[in-house]
Amino acid sequence: MAFSADPTAQPYVVEDCRGVLQLLSDGLDPMRIEGYILLMPAFCSEQPTQSELDSPPTAFLTRETCDRYCRLFLPAGANKDHPLVNPFGPDSPSLETLDVGRVLVVAAEGDLLRDKNVEYAERLRAARGKENDGVELVVFTGEEHAFFGVKPMSAATGELVRVIRRFMATETEAAC
Repeated sequence: MAFSADPTAQPYVVEDCRGVLQLLSDGLDPMRIEGYILLMPAFCSEQPTQSELDSPPTAFLTRETCDRYCRLFLPAGANKDHPLVNPFGPDSPSLETLDVGRVLVVAAEGDLLRDKNVEYAERLRAARGKENDGVELVVFTGEEHAFFGVKPMSAATGELVRVIRRFMATETEAAC
C-alpha cells in the first residue's frame, strides 16, 4: 500500500505499477489476481472534476500539490491524461479486459480526487457488464485525502480497517 500523498513514495508506486503490468503481460498462468484495493487512487485528468474545483486551498491535498506530484512522476512532456493517472484517457487501455477479481475502491468525501475515484468504480462496474459485479465503492463522509495517515487513531481510520478486513476475509473465503 502506498501513501499517495507522499511525493517521495510516488516513484516506487510507479515502478510497482510497471512491475505488476509486466507480470500480467507475461501471462503467469495459473496465477490470477483475486482482487485489489485502491485507497484514494491518484486518478486525475486534464479536465478538472467538480470535486477538484470545489476543493478548498486549505485541504490536505490541494490542486497545486496534485499538479506538482503529476509533474514529478509522469514522463517528461506527459500531461494528466497519461494512463498512469487517467485510466480513461485517450491512451489508456480498456477496462473491459481487466480481469482482476473483486475490487474495493475507497474514496473520501472531501478529497479533490473523489469524483475520479467514484467514476473509476462506476466505469469498472459498467465494463464488467453486470451491476455491482465484484466492485465495491466506499466513500468516507467528512474525510479528506489520506485521512488514515493524517489521523491514524480516528474513528474513520478504524472503520477503514474494518472495511478492508471484511473485503479481504470475503476474498479468503471465496478462494477456499
